[in-house]
Amino acid sequence: NRLTVAVWIDGQLTPQQSASVRNAVASTVGFNEARGDQISVESMQFERAAAAAAFPEQKPWPAWLPWAVAAAVAAVGAGVGGFLWMRQRKLEELRKKAAEEAQKAILPPLLEQPEEAKRALTPEEQEKQRIERQVARLANERTEEFVQLLKTWLMEEER
Repeated sequence: NRLTVAVWIDGQLTPQQSASVRNAVASTVGFNEARGDQISVESMQFERAAAAAAFPEQKPWPAWLPWAVAAAVAAVGAGVGGFLWMRQRKLEELRKKAAEEAQKAILPPLLEQPEEAKRALTPEEQEKQRIERQVARLANERTEEFVQLLKTWLMEEER
């Protein structure tokens, strides 16, 4: 129904300052004298010790803290990156080792002399063995290219 506003100011106010504060408050709250609104402006010395105890000063973050957080994030990122890099190298080593083991399992029979070699070979048979040895040597020396060539031949054969 009506407004009652009280304002306390720290320190001493002159009558002009008090009137100025009252006018500022009246315009802010929508003062209406016909409605019975009241505004009281008083000045007094505030007790600063009690206010300081009630609201202790907050200390800002130390200046080094953002740098420490950034360094920690960078260290974690480097650790994760190093782990992923080592894992990739290990996977590549395992793939290479598996390919070498597969090659050793497949190629030795090609390099071995069959029972027929113990007897005298015809020139055609000797030529065939020479070509087989060359193919086995090529497979050992240039494994990736040899595998690609075999895949190509198999795909052409399927067509």
